[in-house]
Amino acid sequence: MGAKVSLVVACYNKALYLGETLRSIMNQVWDNIEVVLVNDGSTDETVQVLHKWRPRLLDRGYDVVIISQPNSGVAAALKNGLVQSRGQYVCFPDADDELDSEYVSLMINAIEADKGVNFAVCGLAERSVANGTPMPINFADKITPNTTIEEVLLQRVHSSICVYLVKREYAERCGLTSMVTEDATSQEPQMTTLLYAGGGKLVQVEKCLYIYNTFASNLAGGRGEQNVSEHYRNRLNLYKRTIAQLSRSPFEKERLMELAAIGCRYMAVSIEGDGENEIFLRSLTNRMLRIEPNHLHLTGRIIAYGALGRVARSLLPLMKGTPLQPDMLWDAAADASSKDCNGSVVVKPDETQVERGYILICFPKSHVVFEEATKLAASKGAKVLSWNDVIDYLSNWYYPVRNVVY
Repeated sequence: MGAKVSLVVACYNKALYLGETLRSIMNQVWDNIEVVLVNDGSTDETVQVLHKWRPRLLDRGYDVVIISQPNSGVAAALKNGLVQSRGQYVCFPDADDELDSEYVSLMINAIEADKGVNFAVCGLAERSVANGTPMPINFADKITPNTTIEEVLLQRVHSSICVYLVKREYAERCGLTSMVTEDATSQEPQMTTLLYAGGGKLVQVEKCLYIYNTFASNLAGGRGEQNVSEHYRNRLNLYKRTIAQLSRSPFEKERLMELAAIGCRYMAVSIEGDGENEIFLRSLTNRMLRIEPNHLHLTGRIIAYGALGRVARSLLPLMKGTPLQPDMLWDAAADASSKDCNGSVVVKPDETQVERGYILICFPKSHVVFEEATKLAASKGAKVLSWNDVIDYLSNWYYPVRNVVY
């Protein structure tokens, strides 16, 4: 039957989406599964949904544990569920997302193919509308078996704990069963920091096995500037409290805390649309991680798509006077009077104007829009660049690396 895998799910007011999450768990091709469902003081019908699905999961042959606790936050719920779970492996899917049917099997097989491996990570896809097609997320830098704690703290890789499957003994050795939970508004800083600080061996499963339903997420909507700042202040506090518990020298802890501070600031300015500081921090983190600049071969005319959006407003002024300055500006919302932040005319997209060798810059961060732009570029023999490619290019344009040895 194979090793037992515990899926620990923290549930707080997720009655509307929880059924689909549990359905995807029930559809796993791996049979030896324990489902640990922690109701974190929900005030909606979450408890009723859990008990409705319990007999179905039992009929599937799974072990089912339902735990109820006063509302204490997702970190406390996951810690409680982990302590009470019994599997040789553990993972932590969210209560409003969905799993590919091979989520457990492919990751556990990847771990067991090399007895020295401690944890696995899979690809992540995003679904922005209910029943929509999940789109793979293009990380700034993908997680690899060589990913370091420095990359995690600098926010250069995705930090979602839900894409990991971990050997239980490694989870305990890393300190997940004693992680910071008091006043914790998130679980990601503690759990990913501890996993990578533990020095264990990681294996990567490239297939997108986890579907992140952004339409169902509490964090999917836009945040005001004050909320963004508060969110990342809280996140940095969790990083610092977690790092303080590591068995490292005071100097090393201080170094890691400084990296976490830079990483949280980097994420905040990205969400706030502060292009100038985002470019500076991208350049800084590239140097700290010794990432070589991505040299783009710019040929043909450049079209900026989504030129009236928030990302474009933060980057177009910085592109002026550089080789990336667009020749045409497109936006689906454009009308006869539309102009961008530089005062240039913006028109509606016209696919007939795209020719071989052109470059289409896609500013929207929507993976659906990027996929559409990629298909258009491919059909015309053109090339598509993302907002992330633009930031990488501009970071080297404004802060060039000149054979500096670090």
